[in-house]
Amino acid sequence: MLMATSRDVREIISKLSSEKTKTREEGIRLLNSWLEGEKSISLGCLLSKKTSSIQPDEIPHEESWPFLLTLLTKCIALEISSNKKRPPKLLLAKTLRMAVQCAEDSKLSVGQLPLLSVIKLLFTHIWEVVMSVPLFQLEYSGILRHLLSIEEYRCQMRSRIYSGLVLLYLNKLVSTVVLKGSLRSSSKEEEFRCALTLHVLLENPPGDFPDYIREDVVEAFTKIFSYIREEGKFSRKLMECINSYLIKDGPNLGDLATKIHYAIQDFLFRFWLTTHDRGLKVSFIFYATVQLKFCRSDIEEIALVDQLVDVIAKELDQCTPISIGMAWSDGSRDDKLGPLGSLYQVLMELAAAVFYRSCKERRNSLHQGKRLKMIDCIDRIKDGLMKGSWLWNCALCYLARIYGCRLDKSLLVYWVEAASESLLRLLNNPNTLHSYEALVWLLRALQQFSSLLLPPFERFIQTPMKQDQVTMFAQKNWASIWMYLMQGIPAFSNVSPVVDVALTLLGNMVLRGQVGGAFVPHDMWDLRMFKHMSSSPALYFTACYFSTKGVQGDIRDAYYLRKNLLRAALDLVNLKEPNLLTEQTILLIPAASYALATGCSYLLPFYKEVSIFSESPLLKEKDILVAEVLECSVETLSILQINSPVKLNMKDHPGIRIPRQIHEPLLHEMEDYISGLVDSNEDIDKPVLGSQISCCSLLCNFVYCSLMARPREGRSMCPINC
Repeated sequence: MLMATSRDVREIISKLSSEKTKTREEGIRLLNSWLEGEKSISLGCLLSKKTSSIQPDEIPHEESWPFLLTLLTKCIALEISSNKKRPPKLLLAKTLRMAVQCAEDSKLSVGQLPLLSVIKLLFTHIWEVVMSVPLFQLEYSGILRHLLSIEEYRCQMRSRIYSGLVLLYLNKLVSTVVLKGSLRSSSKEEEFRCALTLHVLLENPPGDFPDYIREDVVEAFTKIFSYIREEGKFSRKLMECINSYLIKDGPNLGDLATKIHYAIQDFLFRFWLTTHDRGLKVSFIFYATVQLKFCRSDIEEIALVDQLVDVIAKELDQCTPISIGMAWSDGSRDDKLGPLGSLYQVLMELAAAVFYRSCKERRNSLHQGKRLKMIDCIDRIKDGLMKGSWLWNCALCYLARIYGCRLDKSLLVYWVEAASESLLRLLNNPNTLHSYEALVWLLRALQQFSSLLLPPFERFIQTPMKQDQVTMFAQKNWASIWMYLMQGIPAFSNVSPVVDVALTLLGNMVLRGQVGGAFVPHDMWDLRMFKHMSSSPALYFTACYFSTKGVQGDIRDAYYLRKNLLRAALDLVNLKEPNLLTEQTILLIPAASYALATGCSYLLPFYKEVSIFSESPLLKEKDILVAEVLECSVETLSILQINSPVKLNMKDHPGIRIPRQIHEPLLHEMEDYISGLVDSNEDIDKPVLGSQISCCSLLCNFVYCSLMARPREGRSMCPINC
């Protein structure tokens, strides 16, 4: 590889500095040859090394990137001004782009931000050239996109130049969209690159978005979307542009946000249900989410919400395709059962927000026509549940999780009743064994409702039903759900996703006292999932049930049942293979063991279920979208008390008393088993630190439970050999 030297750089500088046009052209060609192929590595390393030695207060010398680029921009400006009759050669723009890319190449750069001293000059030069030389816009747009992606650079751009560039690219898009029917394929590519550059500009303003171009920007977007009639990568990029603009300047738009929506809504709702473009679908969902935050009046909100309720309900009904050749129903099972992918999640979060706004109480005070819309939404959700669609069940789960605490309790009970009927249908449907996504999400939704409908209700908003009526209906539905699951779980005992969610739900219901006469048939305990206790939910349900339900039936049968389950739980304590221990089982094994042996579970208040819900990157990164939607209606404020006491929920463990002839032998057997494991620990090879921590944590939890159990049994010592 030919190595660049200081002499080569001085030769380039000498030619570019010449007053003769021909000599400058030779300098451009010479520099271009050094910026191509392997020679660019040599030149880049040399100039980067020389540039990094320049102090902040020094003037860049000729063997540096700032000096070379300054000279190159002057050469280009001189070439443009001296040739008014013919366009300048495209080689000039290509050379500048290659030089900037080489200077910013992280593999070649020695220091950071090598162009910081000349960045203002570069932005000014780009603005002057793209405004006067359309031929250079393609190459210069690439330079602009690269420089704007670096925060330290874009902060140096003057507001006047930024505003001019935004309006320049917007107006170019307006003019090209109007003539789109006659564009050649090459022009369409230029159109897309123009939209790409505009998107980068809107994503990366140098500061606050300039307010003096706000109306011009809105007017341009309005014109653009009035001509968009087809989907594709260009329309997708335009949607990304409008989303970026709404994020940056949306809170300041006022009524202009509504004007934008009026221009976009035809395109939006025409392709929402028919597009196969995943990126465009995400842009639609993101746009609707943002616009929903900017509604300034009830009338605006109602109009937008009614539109979105219709399209989202059809989305969930029709299993609209979300990517080429792939429908909602064709997604992978992992996508449907585990944490949702980005597209599913943003759709479910939008559905939850739209359904909440459509159902919230303050809409009752509006005129009767709109109130019927609210009732229609409530019934739509119920009808969706009855269809047995995993998408509808998932949407209800997100609605309950995010907005459940703000909804009318009688409304929650209404949906729980529908969910109970749907649960019975799914459990009795033989096809559910092979396609159980709908069942899993329905059980997850019921988990959310279980956490909301706590008896007695801590927060009760005035509803058409009295509180005791709501409580009665809720308990009736929970009893039905318990019975359905007791009958249905054996058929799904080998389907881990269903069993895990069902056992967690049942454990929560028992722990919260939502089922008064909770009874588990003896045949249930003979299932493999309890004989081997291989899952955390099985341990959790065991701990919940046996710490809240007393001995039922014959004492001898109850003793052997608890003894068998206790041995199954203790078999999981394997200090020789501590890698099998997880954060959940470290808590749940002692919790289940002491619930079986003593009737108390001292660790359940500290247990936290592993959540499959993850926050949306879109909503997390855009702070404007995560603002709390507070319920400040007159009805809500009227029930607040001025001197409302602050209540602290202290951790308390569930527990019952069981006969001495049961708990004494079980407690001794368990403590002897754990003590024996501790004594045999000397023969175990030294595990890694993580495994040691797991073993110690498990033993500490057993010791804690033992210390808590001693005073209850009238003893003062911990018999476990610590």
